Amino acid sequence: MRKYKLLTLLVACIMLIVACGSGEIFNDDYPNDTEAENETPPTLSIFAPEFYRSVINQAVRHMSLAEEGRVNLELTTYTPGSREAHITRLQTMLMAGDAPDMFFLDGHPLRAFVQSGFLTDIYDLMDACPLTDREDFFTQPLAAMEMYDGLYAFPMGFGFNHVLINSSLPQPIIDRFSQYESITITDLMALYTDLMRDYGDEFGHLTFSGGTSRLGINPQIMFQSYVNSYIDFENRTSNLADLSYSDFLDDFRAIFEERWIGDYNFFRYIVFTSPNLMQTIAAENVFWIVNSGWRDPGYGFFSTGRTYFLHSVPISDAHGNLKIGPSPSTGFDESWAVVCIPATGNEQLAWRFSQHLLDEFIIVRSEGSRSNWNLSFASPIVRDAFLLRMTESFEDFISYTPVPQSQDFRTIMTSELPSVISYIAELNEMPMSLTYSFLPESLYFDLLDQFMLGAITSEVFAQQLQNRVSLWLIE
Repeated sequence: MRKYKLLTLLVACIMLIVACGSGEIFNDDYPNDTEAENETPPTLSIFAPEFYRSVINQAVRHMSLAEEGRVNLELTTYTPGSREAHITRLQTMLMAGDAPDMFFLDGHPLRAFVQSGFLTDIYDLMDACPLTDREDFFTQPLAAMEMYDGLYAFPMGFGFNHVLINSSLPQPIIDRFSQYESITITDLMALYTDLMRDYGDEFGHLTFSGGTSRLGINPQIMFQSYVNSYIDFENRTSNLADLSYSDFLDDFRAIFEERWIGDYNFFRYIVFTSPNLMQTIAAENVFWIVNSGWRDPGYGFFSTGRTYFLHSVPISDAHGNLKIGPSPSTGFDESWAVVCIPATGNEQLAWRFSQHLLDEFIIVRSEGSRSNWNLSFASPIVRDAFLLRMTESFEDFISYTPVPQSQDFRTIMTSELPSVISYIAELNEMPMSLTYSFLPESLYFDLLDQFMLGAITSEVFAQQLQNRVSLWLIE
């Protein structure tokens, strides 16, 4: 099976290069082999977090193999500590028209880049390539990534934030939660507020949320997720002075004010490695958990894992659109990676490479140690790769899962796997919106801090933010 997949991948890569190659860079009509050998190999330049080094190198090796060694890589990586400096460097290069051929989205001001004309519309690259078509990819996540009538950031994969509620809570709270097919942050806040009001003596020790998603542990991301509903980026208008927004802010502060600190990342980052640990978390820690699609919370998809947390449902916005990544500071919270292609680089080469990169992310059962995206339940953006990828991901998870009581645990999950995959497939066709709005932190960070510390009221916060956002939208 492995050899067959590699052979298929190699043939597909060769076909892709022949069909999508730019004659200016790759000319297959060489008069003879000697002249072909004398051609200067093209260079692909990439900016990326160090996290992606290995998968980039592997994709380039496969691309070079398919193209007879004619691709050179100029890779610039950086660690989290030097991220801000590299973002500034990239901005300078974009303004100078000397950008790399590709960069990985990692907290960059995407909307500003698009408005300045720095990036290529990836739809144009798809349409120009005879081996890629928009329908080859899941269209809903691409639609969610669209800005200003184009697609300027391309996700390798996508996934959802699945919420599960603590099973030890009072039955009326659980019953209310179980009615949702998808749920908003404000719905969750209302449930938590009512729990504290009516049952605080017994459950007052539970924090609002936790999990493996930044949306579950970072109030700033929750704030960003909600603020989208009041800003029309396309038409450059905002309505943050609306009273309903002030009401949200008051509820938000009531939940977080006692634990607020300036870095907005105070919740414990919980990784679920066994149901026994989930029992402890349910008893001692959180009201609800968020599964971002990474491996360990996979128990939530199966009946055997719904002992301590129940009724897995995805988070949506106020319009019912399911929330998807990317994360602002990592780029890969609910996706594996998101890439952008500058307008001044070698666009065709970068797009062709992105297809090789996709192949690397899609493969689950590769040699060597498991990579982070191989631990993920995110769906590949390629529609035809979904079934095989998800089946292998979950089968790998089931075989890896520690058996707490008996082999029946794995047997039950295996029997339920087809329905789990079918459920995810249905979600993949639903309308989606971004968790993160790409609203610059500089517009709200100081105001949010003042508000959470009680220095200003929600009305003052909302009005000042409205003024700042209105000016930013028309700049």
